Amino acid sequence: MSTAAGDFFNWADNSQPNNAGVGAARPGTRAQTAAPRTRIGTAQSGGIPPRAQSRAQSRMGAAGGAVGGPRPPSVVARPVTQQGLAGVRSQSRAGVNRQVQDKSYYMGMLRAKINDLNREIDTLNKELERGNHDRDNFLIYEKRAEEAAMEIKSMQGKLADFNLLVDRMNTNSDLNAIQNDVAHLKDQNDMIAHEVDALFADRREKEEQIKQLEAELDSEKRRNQNLLNKLDQDARDRYSELKEMAEQVMEDARLKQQELEQLIQKKSDLEDELAVSPLKQEAMVLHERLAELQAKKEAIIEEINAEGTPEQQRERLLEKVKKDNEEIAAMQRQTDEIREKIEQYHEELRELDDEYEDQAGEKNEKYRELRQKEKQIDDFLDSFDINKAEEQERVERLHANVVKLLGHISRNWAQLDKTAVISGMDEYDLGGIGHGKMTEAKTAPELQEVHVRLQEELLKMDDMEEKAREELESLKIKIAEMDDEMGVFNDLDTLKESVEQKREGLQAERSRLETTVVEAREALKKLQAESTAIKAKLNENDAYQQVVNAEKKLQYVEQNNYALRETVEARSAETNVGPVKEQVLEMIANYNTTLVTLAATRVGSATRVAMANSPQQPY
Repeated sequence: MSTAAGDFFNWADNSQPNNAGVGAARPGTRAQTAAPRTRIGTAQSGGIPPRAQSRAQSRMGAAGGAVGGPRPPSVVARPVTQQGLAGVRSQSRAGVNRQVQDKSYYMGMLRAKINDLNREIDTLNKELERGNHDRDNFLIYEKRAEEAAMEIKSMQGKLADFNLLVDRMNTNSDLNAIQNDVAHLKDQNDMIAHEVDALFADRREKEEQIKQLEAELDSEKRRNQNLLNKLDQDARDRYSELKEMAEQVMEDARLKQQELEQLIQKKSDLEDELAVSPLKQEAMVLHERLAELQAKKEAIIEEINAEGTPEQQRERLLEKVKKDNEEIAAMQRQTDEIREKIEQYHEELRELDDEYEDQAGEKNEKYRELRQKEKQIDDFLDSFDINKAEEQERVERLHANVVKLLGHISRNWAQLDKTAVISGMDEYDLGGIGHGKMTEAKTAPELQEVHVRLQEELLKMDDMEEKAREELESLKIKIAEMDDEMGVFNDLDTLKESVEQKREGLQAERSRLETTVVEAREALKKLQAESTAIKAKLNENDAYQQVVNAEKKLQYVEQNNYALRETVEARSAETNVGPVKEQVLEMIANYNTTLVTLAATRVGSATRVAMANSPQQPY
């Protein structure tokens, strides 16, 4: 047992931990005089039992005090087993692991893994920073490459210009001709720049219009959606069905239009082929005659078959009458349905009006005010005769009172001081009159003012009466027109006949217009082809190009002249002082006239004051 314990102790001391084990070994908690040893156990040294440890230490002391040093295996120290002496096993990685895997072991394992993860994270961060740096450099290099490409393009343009100039110089071209070409090209570039600016401004304007129209369209869509949400479920279902039908009809119309265009193109191709071949033209004429004769033959056969026996004719008439009665009944049902829908729509309209009155706000308030004014006008018209009689009676009473007061005033004036000059009295002469007489003297102008005001009110009443009569006449005319319209709508038979006639007329007009449209399209195609050919010829003509360039140059010169003319007119208006001079002289004359008038007024006032203060002489 001692030998085995000693060998085990030597194995524990000679074993060194590797990276795959617990990790870095830590020193002991106390200072030791011997060589430092690696601690890989728990609180017990090396994970060896105390007795074996003491025996191993005693043996180590007997051997010369070597601690933990390597030594060759001893035959005496080899353990004895059932199979004999066991050989010394070679060191392996399995012997490095801990014998006791406690908390510190797993904490060491976690620290090692955490360190590995931190190193991996640092590596990834460095790679990320390197990638970001490379991406930034790539953007910078790309921008530099674009700038270099633009510079190369500009240099290529300059090189082409210099090459052209060298070619002109080698061909002994005149410098004036080169300068003229340069000026011409500059004018063309300026004109193109103006056109581009105009097109850009037009595009901006169109974009603004499109945005405005889109906003209006969105508003209308929202309004329609709100109205649709306010409808009941049946109306919404009906709306959905009608919408699907409309989309289907539009799709059918589009397909028919495509088919019509294909047929028109095919007809045009056939006409071109017929125009080339006289035999085909003759065959087409004969085919048309054959079709006409065939139609006449079928019409004659139908007439012969239509006569038949009297019983057959009676049966056909009965069937026709039944069919007509069914159509009349169907039309009557449609009329009833239309009436019901009209009543329903009127009811919905009234509901919408009520909702609108609740939600309109300020508009609703204005509408109520107008309704109130209308009611007041109606009440005024109803009570106009009574009010007029009362006002006339009141005016007569006031007139009599005015006459009475004027007589009283005249009598009071007769009792005034005979020595006063009545004809020359004014506001300043009334100072010598007593307080009571002055009060009586001031009642006459007040009564006169009352009389004038009453006359003005009477005139206003006459104007209001005239306006009320005119409005009454217009209302009577509107009522008569509405009665006439009600008479027209009550007569359903006449209305049906007029609608049927109008429908037939519109169908005939539609047929005529369709024919006209086809003819117009053909004529338009021919004209477009001719116009394209003429434009191609003109574009190939050098004289036309010179004329176009001359017109553009003339337009540019006219624009410059117009701008210069406006500048000259503005400068002339700034330097023209004639109108300002006349205005100043007129203002001075008006000012002088005002001063003279004020001076004369002041002199007259001073004279009247002096006369009033001077003692009056009796007659």
